[in-house]
Amino acid sequence: MGIHYHSKQNLTNKELQAAKALLKYKHQVDRTFSDPYLFNRYNFDQSMPSFYMAHKDGKMIGLLAVYADDAEVEVSIVVDPDYRRKNVASKLYENFQSETASYGIKSVTFKTERVFLEKHPQLLNSRNLLVADEEVLMAYGQSPYSVEERFDIKVLIASEDHVEAIARFQSESFEDDYDLTLRYARETVENQDSPIYIALHQGKVVASISADQSSEVNYLFGIAVDPNFQGQGIASYLMKQTINDLIKLNNKPFHLTVELNNQPAFNLYKKLGFSEITRIVYLKFKN
Repeated sequence: MGIHYHSKQNLTNKELQAAKALLKYKHQVDRTFSDPYLFNRYNFDQSMPSFYMAHKDGKMIGLLAVYADDAEVEVSIVVDPDYRRKNVASKLYENFQSETASYGIKSVTFKTERVFLEKHPQLLNSRNLLVADEEVLMAYGQSPYSVEERFDIKVLIASEDHVEAIARFQSESFEDDYDLTLRYARETVENQDSPIYIALHQGKVVASISADQSSEVNYLFGIAVDPNFQGQGIASYLMKQTINDLIKLNNKPFHLTVELNNQPAFNLYKKLGFSEITRIVYLKFKN
């Protein structure tokens, strides 16, 4: 029986568990850690197929996941190590190209890890790729922090009433389009698996952090502090409060990524006990 390929806008619970099993095996073999996002809730067009799968004898042996909050999309391709060099990755990408041709995609970036590139040095030249960017994936365990309460800062989980304030704050902090940050804030607040923790100063949002709980770890993202309030220990305070709360809720370890050249953030996370576990690499076509 041959390999069966198909695509979906969203994964069913059964497919989600199969994808997680595939990723777990891949990580064991390759000594990697980073997972693709296995939902499409942030994609700019949710009618676009976001997951391309390969099955052999009922087992998922390949997955291409699309993260597309705008038309510059990020693609992750995972193939069962036992089925590599059988053109599974190529076929998945061909299917993606064919089925998204009408969606106005401007560019494609491939997400992988430095350790994988080192084991497969021929990948860049054989696929006409180059390294476009690199991030550090850091991890923290499940030890709660001792935190002295601050009376000038109130930390809470955001509700729908905070969405517009969060979007304005993040748009300024990340220098992103307001409509994009508004969509992020709304989708995240509505999703129980990804709460946004915010720090309020006199009722104003001055810092935020989001936490995706949908995998085996709490993935922290969207960490930002109002430039006018930086250097006051607010980021550290918010992160400690957030992590302590999530430890009570699910007792999972924590991951986050930081840009390679963002030394202040890297130093903050190290001070909080995070350690580097891998380098995430983003690849683009040379031409």
